[in-house]
Amino acid sequence: MRLIPTVSSTSGFRPCLRTFLLKLLLVATMAGRHLANGNILFQPSNDPHTTLRLKMDDPRGGPPQTIVLQMQTDIMKKFGLTKEELENGIVEPDEDGQMGLLRVKGMSFDLHKTIEHRRAMFFHNDNAKSQFVLDEKGFLGLTLQSFEHDSTLVPEPPLTLDFSPLLVKRLRTLEIIISSRSATVIANNETVCHHEGHIRYENDPWLEDAGLLLITINPWTSDVTLNQVFSTSDFGAHRDLRWTLESILPGRIIVLASVHDGSLQLNPIREYLGSLGSHWSSEYLFRDSWIWVFVKGGQTLGDVIIPNTQSMNFSASPARLWVELPTNLSEGSKLKEGEPITNEWETCPGWGQLPEWQKRAIFCSSYDGFSSLCSCEDPFTIPVKYPNEKPMHWREDIPIIIITGGRTRYLYRLLENIGQQDGVRRDLILLVTDGALKDVSFLAEVLGIQVMIHRPEGKGPARVSRNLRFGLFSALERFPKADKFILLEDDLVLSPDFYSYMQQTSWLLEQDPTVYCVSAFNHLSYPHTSFDPTRLYRVHSYPAYGWMTSRAVLRDLLPKWLPSNVTHDWDHFMSSAIIRRDRECVIPDINRSYHGGATGLHLSASYATEKDFLNRTFNLLPSVTLMNLTRILLPEYEKEMEGLLKRARTFDLDEIVEGRVNTEPGEVYALFVYQEDIGKNLAFRAVGDIFEIWNRDARDAHHFTWRFMYNNATILAVGFPASKYSSHRKPETEVFDVEKDYIHILNMEDLHIRQQVPIKTHLQSPYFRMGDQNISLAKNKLNDYKDLFLN
Repeated sequence: MRLIPTVSSTSGFRPCLRTFLLKLLLVATMAGRHLANGNILFQPSNDPHTTLRLKMDDPRGGPPQTIVLQMQTDIMKKFGLTKEELENGIVEPDEDGQMGLLRVKGMSFDLHKTIEHRRAMFFHNDNAKSQFVLDEKGFLGLTLQSFEHDSTLVPEPPLTLDFSPLLVKRLRTLEIIISSRSATVIANNETVCHHEGHIRYENDPWLEDAGLLLITINPWTSDVTLNQVFSTSDFGAHRDLRWTLESILPGRIIVLASVHDGSLQLNPIREYLGSLGSHWSSEYLFRDSWIWVFVKGGQTLGDVIIPNTQSMNFSASPARLWVELPTNLSEGSKLKEGEPITNEWETCPGWGQLPEWQKRAIFCSSYDGFSSLCSCEDPFTIPVKYPNEKPMHWREDIPIIIITGGRTRYLYRLLENIGQQDGVRRDLILLVTDGALKDVSFLAEVLGIQVMIHRPEGKGPARVSRNLRFGLFSALERFPKADKFILLEDDLVLSPDFYSYMQQTSWLLEQDPTVYCVSAFNHLSYPHTSFDPTRLYRVHSYPAYGWMTSRAVLRDLLPKWLPSNVTHDWDHFMSSAIIRRDRECVIPDINRSYHGGATGLHLSASYATEKDFLNRTFNLLPSVTLMNLTRILLPEYEKEMEGLLKRARTFDLDEIVEGRVNTEPGEVYALFVYQEDIGKNLAFRAVGDIFEIWNRDARDAHHFTWRFMYNNATILAVGFPASKYSSHRKPETEVFDVEKDYIHILNMEDLHIRQQVPIKTHLQSPYFRMGDQNISLAKNKLNDYKDLFLN
């Protein structure tokens, strides 16, 4: 073993902000140990036996695999082994990721030669004291028909929606009161919103549900049309705030108020807020009290800031802003208080009086954040039928099932993406809601889309999983002629050729039984690693961020779905050995989707989220003809992989760890990365860190091998000795590995970046810039400028 010095910053790698040690393992003898034949430990017999459960981490990152074995007591005595010793032995995977060898007390036993065993997985049961066993034998004979009377698959009745005309109730006054922990909005002397941040735990200086509170109000009805807090002290939330402000209709009254703090990550949009009329967005610092009221597309009605002139451990004094709306906002209106609002005055005269457009007008008066839906000139609609000629690459009707938990504006953005795809009709779209969601049902009614309401089951990830199960069962019934199905979550953004991509790759689900899904997302796809929108890969992984599967796969999958009281993520469940059975997913080189939400079930607004999910390639071409799909069929793909490895060059690991990755365009390079099984992927994570790509785990690998481009060269990171491609390693070729402490560096990455964000109060900046004046914030000077602060 020899130690490599600290990684430096060259060849485009990001600056190294920490010291870590990389060790090179010269393991010429290791390859043979996985190839040796083991003893036969388990044989069929009627002799006395002991039941054993052997566990192995799933090589694909899913739940642990378990086999239940009946072992003869005599054989245990022969080898001098106890039940405890056997169950604590090390189970190693074979080249296909299945259980291969059991190692106990220096002895190896071949599990392939075991006859009396069954495959199982253990999941945590919400009752805590027990575990749920997912057992292959338990599903023998189960079919979709076995669930005909399953009450959890019965949809809830559709909501009764009220599309009565709204009545005029003009907004005349607004009062906003904020403190360090709460905000209250009062319209016409009635409280219309009260929001509080929550302490996460004792002595924690940060509050949950804190940031900038955005309220929009329809001045004709005084109703709140949007109410959301944006955590703009965290990475990425500023993007959501700007997107939301841009989607608000002209003429709406907008309130933006601080709760605790929303300043730390606001810099990217401070100038934009200033362009909308804010006086103080550029001066707003940590824990200031800030309230801004303005008309979208119009004037600022009030802008008040109370500066925090103390340290970061303090907050500014509470603030209050009272606004009387000018009468010119409703000049020219003939409508009187209490009269129904008509299109002529509130929305779009050109929409006419047809019921579907009347419903749209009422929706647009009641909700904000749907600007194109409410456009008078070009309102968004989803086609009812195909044009005269079917689109290029069209093969069949593929229904689109959207799973939504009620994030209606995200859902609408997704529906906009879908409605602009060639070949999509509104009758191919099915919305599946997790519970009765009024806003979603209103939107679906306006767009003419089917909705099915699922009665929620379970909690957390299990709840999401059961909602997906309900949606898949429902799709099979609603679209009896369909052979493929596309699954989407409501916070995705799609490429313009997303549906075409799915249409073309649907052929693979018919031709290759070793393919069980097509995904729109590649975790290794970054601007510096992916360049070809026509290229596809095969990976032993689970689908992510928009995927397609076949009716045949669903027939096999759905009877095995986990119950609601079992803690699980649906994607890890789908990639488990019992479900996937060594089948693969097809992914693109350049992504056809990305996660467009700042937060999600497993995502928070953070630097890591920005790096892992938003700094990605994304195809913008409206029409792409994919590569020759026969190259993705398993025999052809294996030939290609073997050919690449045979001509691959190897890296000088000294150069790798120093950031000097010298490659030639068109060449192939192999990097052998230490990995015994999928549970030991720290070295792969280090490779991801060095190449500035995904570094959470080793997902999206084909036989434990990452494949991506770098400087127009093909990189193959081969897991050694886990990968079947380990045989291509020459004895003199070094294997890349890292010290165990490296895990702490990876875990600290997000915190490290956060610590680089300066926390600044007006104690360090005792002046406001107002035009060409510097306003002193000294206590004895503030009263001289109080009118400026209450602008």
